Amino acid sequence: MSESTVKPVFGWLLIMVGGLWVLLTGGCTLAFIQTGLLNGSSSAMAGVWVFLVIGLFCVAPGAAVLWLGVAMVRRKPDTDAAP
Repeated sequence: MSESTVKPVFGWLLIMVGGLWVLLTGGCTLAFIQTGLLNGSSSAMAGVWVFLVIGLFCVAPGAAVLWLGVAMVRRKPDTDAAP
């Protein structure tokens, strides 16, 4: 395989991994927020902020991997041949 075919394949792999990462960690964060709010405790809003901050640190690396994959797929292959 040449380098021009490896980059898009690896980019799609990064998109799949990053998308799954964001989907699972974001869903987990939302589940914890929902559980905290439905629990009905008086400190539910404080718990929401804690879950959002922790969730941000979990979702951010997945979003970075997803962005890197999209950048690799959209990048046009380098051609040295003159038109």
